[in-house]
Amino acid sequence: FESMAEPGGMLAYGIPAYRLPAEVVRRQVAALEGMGITLRCGARLGARGLSLRTLRSRFDGVFLATGAWVHKTLGLGHEDLLTSGLDFLRDARRGTAAAAGRRVLVIGGGSVALDVAITAVRLGAAEVTAACLESREEMPAFPDDVEQALQERVRLLPSRGPRRVLGRRGALAGMELARCSAVFDASGRFAPVLDAGERLTVEADQVILAI
Repeated sequence: FESMAEPGGMLAYGIPAYRLPAEVVRRQVAALEGMGITLRCGARLGARGLSLRTLRSRFDGVFLATGAWVHKTLGLGHEDLLTSGLDFLRDARRGTAAAAGRRVLVIGGGSVALDVAITAVRLGAAEVTAACLESREEMPAFPDDVEQALQERVRLLPSRGPRRVLGRRGALAGMELARCSAVFDASGRFAPVLDAGERLTVEADQVILAI
């Protein structure tokens, strides 16, 4: 049972087509169907007739593999003005994404964040910046992904963390970033240290969270 219109989950909706062509996913799905697996799309758990109780009464075993489709938040004010990276990639993959803002800021330093940044460039954004807590050497993105982002005119702002969402007359104007002096504490736990005395304002029409 799959809630989306097509099977494949993140492979089908969360990875840009330039990295994973749709035909590759379709062939993999066809192989699973050839093994005797029946796929029912457009079927969301919790809808009428699809409660857990109903499924448990119909099947000997029920396995939940719903993925992680809810994006993380920063806990800052006016965060409703920001865009979810997951939603952005999903809409781009479905061909329903609106053109990216003229100036786009992506928050995140992983390969998914760079996928978001490159996709924004390819959707027509004039300026795309990716800011992350980690230094350039510590970025969790694969090195090849970093190089591709640079080749596609993505500007990197390493060692910078989001401090404040900037608005103007109810609309997004950008974000204030602070220098990040440490991402983890002495025990290796995620505990970013931001220096409020060293701040940078990045003007943007769209800020996309990919953390």
